[in-house]
Amino acid sequence: MYQGFNRWLSKELSWWKMPYYVVLAAMSIWACNQLALFLLYGSSGIAMSVMHHTFLSFVSSWDFWSAHFPVFVKEEMAFRAPLFLVAFIPPLIIPGILLFSGIFGWLHGDLTNLAIQGVSGVILCMMFLKFGGLQRNAFKGLKGLTASTATHTLFMFSLWAYVRL
Repeated sequence: MYQGFNRWLSKELSWWKMPYYVVLAAMSIWACNQLALFLLYGSSGIAMSVMHHTFLSFVSSWDFWSAHFPVFVKEEMAFRAPLFLVAFIPPLIIPGILLFSGIFGWLHGDLTNLAIQGVSGVILCMMFLKFGGLQRNAFKGLKGLTASTATHTLFMFSLWAYVRL
């Protein structure tokens, strides 16, 4: 299993494919988050409406570009860049993805955030690795970091736009 997955990840995608995959990954994160919210809170219920209202009021107060874009860059550097080192030990790639994604989810709140931000973290890790983070080359690692940061930013901007517009 590791060999097939690592072989797939090692086939790096080019810069010109990045916009397509960034949009696809951001839409995947949106869909996974909606599924996680449904599974955690159900289709109806007070917890879902309270959480939704609290989240929307928080998001609507963002000054998106000046306040939060630097946070996305820092999060990607903290949680995706260490995978660059894992690339030197192929059997640790999948555990590294799960570990860093789990920490990413847990640090966003509590254990329920593992189902939301943790799954988002897996998708962001895949973007980082597929766009060059697995290539053991600093320039290609920067390309992977650009892909995961663009995906993270597009997803968060879509939330912000959904609330603000």
